Amino acid sequence: MSVVSKTDPAAAGTRRAIVQGLAAVGAGVGNNALVQMLSSLPTAQIVILRAASTIILLAPLVVVQGLRIPTRIAVIRGALEAAGTLLLVIALVLSSLSFVSTIMMIIPVGVMSAASVFIGEPISWRGRVLVLLSFGAALLATAPVLSSNTTGAASAICSALCYIARDLLTRKYPTIASSFEMSLLASGLTLLAIFLVFDPARWQPVPMTLWPTVGGMVILYVVSNLLIVAATRHGPATLVASTRYSAVIWAVLFDLALFKHIPTAMTLAAAGAIILCGLGLTFTERRSHP
Repeated sequence: MSVVSKTDPAAAGTRRAIVQGLAAVGAGVGNNALVQMLSSLPTAQIVILRAASTIILLAPLVVVQGLRIPTRIAVIRGALEAAGTLLLVIALVLSSLSFVSTIMMIIPVGVMSAASVFIGEPISWRGRVLVLLSFGAALLATAPVLSSNTTGAASAICSALCYIARDLLTRKYPTIASSFEMSLLASGLTLLAIFLVFDPARWQPVPMTLWPTVGGMVILYVVSNLLIVAATRHGPATLVASTRYSAVIWAVLFDLALFKHIPTAMTLAAAGAIILCGLGLTFTERRSHP
């Protein structure tokens, strides 16, 4: 009988993946918090600043890797990510960070349920029950916000749907494109879409006091992408995906520290239910279909 030692490379890689996954989620939520801090600017301008800065940072890395012409599937995936990003920024400007993070946590569950319907991936009856409970919890969190902030709640929901469609497309048609390439393509498509509808007359000079926030927003976005790629390389995809459920914890911390906002009991209860159902679904289905 073999015993895993403290220096077992597999165990060390798994621990590293967990830490990197949690840090990636934290960086992503931190990026969202900084987006909220820029809410005095027009929403489209925030998107332009982030997309343009991301392109400036990622383009040299993609050039070093080697430029490739994106496939049609990659372009569709990039367009879905661009739409999801724009809707996410709108939701962040109009709603609380903890609420938006709670809705975003439904993405892994949504991808698994959509894969069952559209791709034919098997899901057990227990999994179906957990999916329904997860969506029910999300509806409970959304209902109070819909009554007072329809645009913010609807934007969060539509953003999550775009990301679910993006991940489902990636699942059905795996791509050899790197995370950098996909982020660069999505940022380019985002800029193109915004420039088609944005009125330059609405552009506001960015105060010097806000430029550090802009820089932090972009850096955290890129760092989040780097960490999630590293985590995926070091640990099982199922385990890395599970770290996504830490988003609400990060969101509550940022909400309290930056905005002095205390999440509603409904939001916290719904987030807890989604976390439990999501983790249960992930590990139940992994056991049923190794």
